[in-house]
Amino acid sequence: MIPEELTALATSGANVLVAAMATSAWSAVRRGFVTLLSRGRTDDWAGNELDRRERLIEGGAGREIQVEVLASHIESLLSQHPEVAGELRDLIAESEKTVASSSVVVQSTGSITTSNSAGSINISGLAGNVTAHARNDAS
Repeated sequence: MIPEELTALATSGANVLVAAMATSAWSAVRRGFVTLLSRGRTDDWAGNELDRRERLIEGGAGREIQVEVLASHIESLLSQHPEVAGELRDLIAESEKTVASSSVVVQSTGSITTSNSAGSINISGLAGNVTAHARNDAS
C-alpha cells in the first residue's frame, strides 16, 4: 500500500490525463505520461493503454471509471518507483497549464452543453465537429 499523499498524486495525474483527452493538448500530455509510465518497461504498454482509455472515453465510457483505472496504473508505478513522485508532480503541473490553454474538440450529432469556471455554452442542432478555444478575459 502506498502513502495517501501518493494516492492523491496518482489521482491528480489520472484526472489531468482524462481532461487532456478531449483537447488539442492530448498529444503533448500523452507523450509526457507515456515516458513516465514506461519506466522499467521495454514494450509500448503505456502508449497502448492511454490510447485504449481515450477510445473508451470517446465511445462514451464513464470518465470516473477511466480516472480510477489510470490512477491505479500510476499508483502501481509509484509503488515500484517512488522516486518518480517529483517528476510526476512536475508533469501534472505542466500538463494542467497545457490543458488550460488548449482547444476542446467535440464530435456530436445532437446538442452540447459544457461549462467551466468562466461560464457555460449550449449548442443545439449540431452535426459535425466543434472546436472551442480557451480565452482568458482576466488579463
